[in-house]
Amino acid sequence: MTRRTSLLDREVPAPFVEMNPKDARFMGIREGMMVRVETRRGSIEAQAHLEEDVPMGNLFLPIHFSESPANALTAQFLDPVSKIAELKVSAARLQKVVV
Repeated sequence: MTRRTSLLDREVPAPFVEMNPKDARFMGIREGMMVRVETRRGSIEAQAHLEEDVPMGNLFLPIHFSESPANALTAQFLDPVSKIAELKVSAARLQKVVV
């Protein structure tokens, strides 16, 4: 539903990956650069957004961009006790996209 709201789509029109600025500096990544996030299940490309609130060593990807489906990077298992989808957490590799 998020992508069906023109105001939200106008404000945030493209997929992004939030990361800590210190991690970005270490990797030579600047705000707005295209990066590839890769897990053993697949990879997506999105713009880097540097956010102090993201802990070092972590990434945040919103799940609602069909152009960059973050859910494709995570396992689709159910928690054995609650029978709901497990948290969307996965080990990932991040690299700059070379154009």
